Amino acid sequence: MINKKAVPLDPNDLTVLKQIQSAGSDLLKELGQIKLTELSIEKRIENAKNYQEQLKSKESLIGKQLQEKYGRGTVDLETGTFIPA
Repeated sequence: MINKKAVPLDPNDLTVLKQIQSAGSDLLKELGQIKLTELSIEKRIENAKNYQEQLKSKESLIGKQLQEKYGRGTVDLETGTFIPA
């Protein structure tokens, strides 16, 4: 059996290795933050889609109510008037 002794690394080599290890840790943290941001964005998109559906339903309901009240036509929001078709 050969007797193996630990050999001290050159300080510059040790510094470079530690920098690489630190950069790898920083990369993992950054990727984690990116994923968390991505999940947050996906949730916001889902919320926006749900809100859009609510607005469409509300718009449709108001449209039906206005048509029953005023008949067919258009509304001019600038002047606050109804223009019959």
